Amino acid sequence: MKRKLSLFLAGCILCLNCVNVFAMDNNIEQKDINYSIEFEDDLLNNATKINEENMTYGDRITTVTTYVLADGTEVVETFTRGNNLATRSDFGSDTASRTRTIKDWGSVTVTASFKWEKSKYVSYVECTSVSAKHNLNEDAKIKKWDVDKTDGKINIGSAKGYVDYHFYNSLGQYVKGNVKITCTDTGKISDNA
Repeated sequence: MKRKLSLFLAGCILCLNCVNVFAMDNNIEQKDINYSIEFEDDLLNNATKINEENMTYGDRITTVTTYVLADGTEVVETFTRGNNLATRSDFGSDTASRTRTIKDWGSVTVTASFKWEKSKYVSYVECTSVSAKHNLNEDAKIKKWDVDKTDGKINIGSAKGYVDYHFYNSLGQYVKGNVKITCTDTGKISDNA
């Protein structure tokens, strides 16, 4: 019994003498919000990228990327967001849009707005709104069209706005996937896990 009590007291003493360690990001100029395109669908998993071009218009940057699917279908992704100079702030917001154009099917566009805050004690990113639209060829029909976003302020991880889609035609062909925009606070060093 004395041995168990001694072990218990030793454990308590060790816990009380723990030192908390925190890290601080001193390189303020390198902080920015990272926008990324994610492929979590069947459509582009095995696609071949054949071209990518970046264009800057004022404080906006557009990336146009062309892919070819295994069956030869061409897919063009157009992604517009604020450039890095516009987003290097600890408090800010931006709206990004992404259009996927699938040859012989039409296009899907997602627009998502984000805001973020980073201070000594608080760090979060939030998708404040998302909308989506489609411009389909006359033979394409909609089987699934779900527009959604992450809810509330995200302290760990990323905020997302997206649409899941599934189109088909009278020949029994179909195309499905999702178009997503993700915003992450990449400079986050925090103990709020």
